[in-house]
Amino acid sequence: MTRPEKHLADVATVLPRWMTFSAVGLLGIFVHLSLLLLLTRLEVHSLIATVLAVEATVLHNFL
Repeated sequence: MTRPEKHLADVATVLPRWMTFSAVGLLGIFVHLSLLLLLTRLEVHSLIATVLAVEATVLHNFL
């Protein structure tokens, strides 16, 4: 396999993984901000709302 062919093969395997990683990250941002907005509108203290939103996002990203 020549050098350019190897590079294309690497891109073909890395790109889908990168796209999946990016999609999970974007969904995590959406989950975090949505939950944070909801909890603050329900008048939950901002520190508690942040902790709950972060924990929910971590669970979402790893499940």
